[in-house]
Formats: sequence, C-alpha cells, structure tokens
Amino acid sequence: MIITQENIHNNNIIINPNSKIKLLENQTQSALEEYYHQLECEFGCTYIVYIYEEMLSDKKIIYTSHEKWQDQLVGEKLINECPIYKAATKTLFSGERSVILPWNNIHCKTPLEKSITLFRSEFNIANGIGILHTNGIIREGIGLGADVNDFNFYLRILEDNLIYKILKKTRGLALAKNNFPIIH
Repeated sequence: MIITQENIHNNNIIINPNSKIKLLENQTQSALEEYYHQLECEFGCTYIVYIYEEMLSDKKIIYTSHEKWQDQLVGEKLINECPIYKAATKTLFSGERSVILPWNNIHCKTPLEKSITLFRSEFNIANGIGILHTNGIIREGIGLGADVNDFNFYLRILEDNLIYKILKKTRGLALAKNNFPIIH
C-alpha cells in the first residue's frame, strides 16, 4: 500500500499490511525492557513505544512496553481514530521532518477519540509525549506515557533535550543488531 493523504483521510493507512515487522532478538527485547524499567524508576514512565520503519522496503521494528494496550489499539483498529496517531500521521504530509507532540495538547474532536483517550488511561497511560522524525525514506517515532495523575511528566521529558536522549538510547538498543540506516 502506498501512503497517500487520501488513504489517511479514509482511514485506510495505519499499519501497512505489507510491512515486514522484524521480531526483536531476545537480547534486544531484554535490553529495551531493562531501559524501560530505568525510565519508569527515574521519570515515572508507564509506557514506551518505539517504531522504526523503512518506508521503501516496508521493514519495520516495533517495541512496546505494554502489549495488552498495543493489542487493543492495533488489533481492534482503535488506532484509526486515535487522536495522537492522527496528529502524528498528519505531520507526515505537512512537510515537517520532525515533530514533538505533547499528548495533552492534542484535542479530541470526536466522541470516539475521547473514548480512546479514556480507554488508554485505564491502562495508566496518559500525560505523555511523542516525537516523530521522517526523511521520506525512514520514519521513526517514540511515545512515552505516564501515570494518569502525573500532569508534568511531559515537561520533565522535554527538559535538557531528554526526549532526544531517550530516543537515541532506544534507537541504539533496538537497532544494534539490525542493519538499518539511521535518520540524522
């Protein structure tokens, strides 16, 4: 499937069915889980998702710290109406190469979007921040969530360019044993 503005508008593109999702080696998975727990202890992070995709070859790596939420989001196709994902995807077509998205700044426009946001909070995933980079060939993103009562989480993650440091460390762990190019 080719990613076009029309496909996104018609909710046809969220996860490319032709993508070849690369399973992470146990060692890589363990390293990412260890890093997530470090983020949990240091910053109160309750959720992390990392996505790296070569858009021309449809190779993709996905790591999530909360598989039950991810199964609901993707498996039940809730992602098609997720306001965070919609905002991130819209950015791909705005000409921006990079965007930082504090989740609380993304307003729900429909009752379904509001329901998805509330459903996510039932998994104690809220008050987060995401970053998306693309160069037209590679797309990379990370999302970090926090406790539903931790309203300053995203501000702490923005301090001292911490979000970029977390992205760089996560990227290094996820891509260490893979032959994927990196966005600079």
